[in-house]
Amino acid sequence: MKRVLATGLLACMVVFLSCTALYSMVDVWNETVDVKFKDMPLEEALDILFKDTGTSYVMERGIEQLKVTAILKNVPRQSALAEVLKAAGATHRGAR
Repeated sequence: MKRVLATGLLACMVVFLSCTALYSMVDVWNETVDVKFKDMPLEEALDILFKDTGTSYVMERGIEQLKVTAILKNVPRQSALAEVLKAAGATHRGAR
């Protein structure tokens, strides 16, 4: 009985931790940010935008040299990403 209870508790903890990690990731993209980029290479701008999110990204060859100029205040990080890419003339695709 104790072993069944311990296994059940462990399973609940794993589910809770997984849900907490997923919620934290969603929360990071809803956090508001203030950024100012002037003629900055897109790769540097994205490094700043993705800092401390635990998110990785891959850029197609040559696109990292695009320049971006943008001033964004108090906008969700996800919206900031869209605006930065738009300002650089780039787009994004989700994970495959």
